[in-house]
Amino acid sequence: MADAERADLLTDDGKFAEAVQLYDAALAKSADHPLVLVGKSLARAERGADASEVVQEINVKLDKDLGARVNGYRHLALAMAYYNLDEPQRFSESLARAVGAREPRFLARVALARALQGRVGDAATSLGQVKWFTTGKADPDPLVTLVNGALQLAAGTPEAALDTLTKLDGTRAEVLRGLALIDLRKYKEAEAELAAAQEHAPESKEIPVWRLMAQALASTGAAQAEATAELEKASRKPKSKIGRHAHGMTMLLLGNTDEARRRLDQALEDVSDAQPNPLAYRTRIGLATIERQAGNLEAALTQVDEALKANPGYLPARIEKARALVAKGEGDDAMAVLEPVLTEIELMTGDVEVLAAEATIKRDQRKMRDKDKQALRDAAKAALERAVGKNANPAEVTRVADLVEPGLAATLGVTPAEAPPPPKKPARRRGR
Repeated sequence: MADAERADLLTDDGKFAEAVQLYDAALAKSADHPLVLVGKSLARAERGADASEVVQEINVKLDKDLGARVNGYRHLALAMAYYNLDEPQRFSESLARAVGAREPRFLARVALARALQGRVGDAATSLGQVKWFTTGKADPDPLVTLVNGALQLAAGTPEAALDTLTKLDGTRAEVLRGLALIDLRKYKEAEAELAAAQEHAPESKEIPVWRLMAQALASTGAAQAEATAELEKASRKPKSKIGRHAHGMTMLLLGNTDEARRRLDQALEDVSDAQPNPLAYRTRIGLATIERQAGNLEAALTQVDEALKANPGYLPARIEKARALVAKGEGDDAMAVLEPVLTEIELMTGDVEVLAAEATIKRDQRKMRDKDKQALRDAAKAALERAVGKNANPAEVTRVADLVEPGLAATLGVTPAEAPPPPKKPARRRGR
């Protein structure tokens, strides 16, 4: 049992190979010990390798009532194995039966599984059940840290997530870091993380999709066309809608809005436990962006509101909603929507500062006193000054500055970039 407990700690640290060696040592001393078997199965399932063998071993050697604790871990290991085998229906069913144990390492894993389902609120609730008994500051727990990183990513704060996940080992940490780097548009670094994850979990159909997305966005020309074509093929393999979502978002980032809309629409069709879309809230924000850019503001707002129903804490959804509201001239509503974003330093980019400035100046000023109107102009100016310091789009800064005060753009030292001259038509060749 000492070997098994040490192996459990290594599993929690994401050191799966070392853990399996200790589990094997324990099984050599006590063949088919249920706690050792379930620990080893969980380690292999979380690694992402030999998922088919994990399912077979659990169903043969542990298919009986062995008490609440073993039963809970058995179903949790099965759930993670089914996740890696792209069996979302069985993943969901096994996870629903993963109950009984109350220790932190179990609750944190349930929370992570809920996050993988896209049930962010349930993940936070499960994590909240972890109790700390200490008079001082608790030591960092790798599993709790992993879930915290996943929740930060689900909130749309990838810098914070990356900082949380930096020192963690394990396949899921590699995937989460890869996704955070994609959000940060650091595509080459993302591809490296996802390549490592794919090596560790060769049966996964999800990881190759994200890796190809990173490759497509990191490359240009023929290499990009090849990666995009491979991504289209890979996107059809998972039973979940993650593939369609990733392909659609890639097309959106590459500027192909027609193909992006088609793929993102597919990612929302016939969603069920058998064909889930755990990232539906992100899918809808992609569609909202397309609708807003096309001038379909009500359609954009509908998509955003559905996204916020699925994940109320996804802050980029609030930014997208504020953009649509500002385009409608509804500055007061836009500022109310933006309020939770204003305290997140990583989200307050130059472009978001410009958005905040425009929302501020478009507030309803009809019943305001002169000094209150001046306060709004001062707040908008301050936001534009910060935007300039954060390298915001000069044309957008100039546009909003003109709304705030004539000549403000010049005061800010901003000159919108001039459009390049149209290419000259080649001279017609005269016939001889």
